[in-house]
Amino acid sequence: MWVRSASQNPKVTRDSIPRFATDKTTAVTVIDSTSAQTSMKVAYVLSEAPYDTGIAVSNMTKDEAGAVHFAFFSNGQELKYSTPDMVGPRSTMRILLSELLTAAEHTGSFSGYMTITADFTDAEAGVFISDFAGFTSAVAVTPKTRDPLGSGSDPCREGAMRPFPVVFLPDAGAVEQ
Repeated sequence: MWVRSASQNPKVTRDSIPRFATDKTTAVTVIDSTSAQTSMKVAYVLSEAPYDTGIAVSNMTKDEAGAVHFAFFSNGQELKYSTPDMVGPRSTMRILLSELLTAAEHTGSFSGYMTITADFTDAEAGVFISDFAGFTSAVAVTPKTRDPLGSGSDPCREGAMRPFPVVFLPDAGAVEQ
């Protein structure tokens, strides 16, 4: 065994023993996580008498609640609106496009496309255009979820497109599921 000579050993003093800092330190962010969102694009929405677009956004999670944000696009015009109320777990928000446009302070008719962003991971939406005299049509909704953990348990979370059924009635004569 190798041993240092006395001349090589520094004196051990009270100040040479490591101690915890006594000064207060400021908090440091070690991990910063953002909540996951579900973004969906609706290819066509319409609010022009007698037609209106019905929108349903469902929160499929067991324990998350969150707001829903809408953006409307038509002929270079963009409108935005966020719901003041949270959509709770396993619940559905139902609203008409005309109601959203009024809340976003838009007057008159609207024809264009829309994006829906939900502040929870598993959101689904159903959209239909109707004159409320009879069912007119459902519109395809394409959701994409950002999965911060990269679990890949749901192909939708990896950016795969999962369109909803499109139903054309009454003149189309065919129903696609």
